[in-house]
Amino acid sequence: MRKGKLLSGRAWKRIVRVLSCIVVFCTTYALILPAITQEAQAYCGSEDHQHTDECYRDIESCTKEEHQHAEDCYDANGNLICQQEEHTHSEECTRELLDCTREEHTHTLQCFSNPEADLETEEDCKRQIKDVCMKRKTWDTIS
Repeated sequence: MRKGKLLSGRAWKRIVRVLSCIVVFCTTYALILPAITQEAQAYCGSEDHQHTDECYRDIESCTKEEHQHAEDCYDANGNLICQQEEHTHSEECTRELLDCTREEHTHTLQCFSNPEADLETEEDCKRQIKDVCMKRKTWDTIS
């Protein structure tokens, strides 16, 4: 072994190979993780949905009729004889209406829990343990 050299060429090759395998494994896992998350089945029965701008439409909520005073709204002396109020529809005359039939819902961990996965009651569990212990004749040690 030469002076000042810590590891031989073989040792460095092994270290590089191990580190390469770790990098490949971590990269593969990081790339697969989003696909695994998207494939999870939701048991809640609701679709994941947030109301966006497409879920709303503008409707006119103004009860006033649009009117601009014209020449026939004044008499010969220039006095206003029109009974209608001058009004131009603006943004204040409209409001947003939710036009979406879908319910707003965000999936939580509870949505991905299968409600039929564990239908066993506590009594069922105790009975099964008792049956196993009776076969082994060790019921006295488990209570």
